Amino acid sequence: MKVEITKTLRLHPEIERSNQQTATLPVIDSWGSYWRTLVPIYLFDAYSGQGNLHTELFQSISRTLNVFPQLAGTLEPSTIHRGKGKGQLLQRTRVIWGGNTPGGEFIEARTNVRIRSLLPRPVHKASSFLWDRADESLRSLFPQTYPENSGPRVQVTSFRCGGFGIALDFDHGLADAYTVGLFMRHWSATHNQMFAQESTSTAAIPKILFNPQLVEEKVPKFDEHRGPDEALLQKARELPTRRPDRRALDSIKNEATTAQVSTAKPPSKPSAGAPYLLHVSALDYERITREIQGEATLQITDQVAFISFLWAALNRARARVSSRPSLDLHLALSFRWLLGLPDGLLGSPLIAFMMNGGKEGEASYTDAIKLAVEITETLDKFDEDSLLAITYDASLRNSPTSIERSAEWKERMEFSSGVGLGSSNFSFGSHSPVFVGPILLPVDNLFIMAEGLPNNPSSVSSKWYKYGAEVFFSVPQDVLQALLADPAFASLELLSEA
Repeated sequence: MKVEITKTLRLHPEIERSNQQTATLPVIDSWGSYWRTLVPIYLFDAYSGQGNLHTELFQSISRTLNVFPQLAGTLEPSTIHRGKGKGQLLQRTRVIWGGNTPGGEFIEARTNVRIRSLLPRPVHKASSFLWDRADESLRSLFPQTYPENSGPRVQVTSFRCGGFGIALDFDHGLADAYTVGLFMRHWSATHNQMFAQESTSTAAIPKILFNPQLVEEKVPKFDEHRGPDEALLQKARELPTRRPDRRALDSIKNEATTAQVSTAKPPSKPSAGAPYLLHVSALDYERITREIQGEATLQITDQVAFISFLWAALNRARARVSSRPSLDLHLALSFRWLLGLPDGLLGSPLIAFMMNGGKEGEASYTDAIKLAVEITETLDKFDEDSLLAITYDASLRNSPTSIERSAEWKERMEFSSGVGLGSSNFSFGSHSPVFVGPILLPVDNLFIMAEGLPNNPSSVSSKWYKYGAEVFFSVPQDVLQALLADPAFASLELLSEA
């Protein structure tokens, strides 16, 4: 797809602060610093504004940044002293905004393509399907280069049919998927107040809060006379938490409790496969999850049941392909819900935890019921006390100072759920997104799940999956073909962009 860039503007809050402000990022949030968030693309089939699309969206996003000025800031390394006096120096990451900071980029673009040509063709409302996005046609809707600074990047593309697309990313230390969804809801409400005939109320949208020390204030302060709290450190060390310097389960051995810095840059991990969309109808989702829940020895949530279904199916597919071993699972976990953090809190309070097939070893990797039990038992280890122990441990270590991370890399399945984040619960004018999804997935075996959009209604009306579940993923072609040969996917309708 050919896309023409017509203009690039610097993006700042509408009300620019003359003086610079700065804040040290939370130690957990900073684990994501110097990486970018996955780029979502929001496609709309029309624009109902009265003026120029790009001009009005630029004006409204600039006003929105008045409430989110930190997201337009710049990250840089800094140091703090642990203990009284000079104490021990620890590396930290801080955000600077206002003054002459560079801000972000707002990219105006256009294409002669029609929105509908980028969407999966219509299917029966109750059908589950796999959509092959192999021609990577969405990639031209956002820059493929790494930005020179930490500010947000936004590309607004107008389409020949009158529709438009919005793609954006932020530094991951400043924004997780929840923050991105919160930003989009505020942007759309601000835009509608400025330009739509029927403005949207912001009363139901959480009030924004930037409080970097909120979680760290919940853990004990370091006492240089007593030394570190060994009980908390031991609790943190026993948890299978992925850190910048610990990226695989087999690295959780004989760790020192002192702060450590890894300066080795990880090898490039490009995706060998293309992004796919698995749409699971509400009825199929309920059937799959209830079968696993009914056989499990523990109480299993529907999302855990579905994750275990995909994990087992992926490992069965890999077993059919020579020289592809079973994969461990890394699962993203947010502090927001377990710690009861305010709904409007900005940041990226996320960790990932790692797990294998459990005590029974290789035989468990293809058994969805055993995997569901393993996920549930591992999740149960991460209660409020555990998250605070992880935070305490991180507070005694150096934060990453650049995109450099541990060189340790082991192939694994990664799963992240965007369910309940409100990523499509907004409209610009009278138009809501007709498609929401990542433009690309940077590594293989990455799975992202979200609610289906309200264009596939079903009879399971009270559930989050009433419009089905969407799973975006990327696997190598040989694994995909083996996956499709699995009887569990026999009912899938296969779609392609051709």
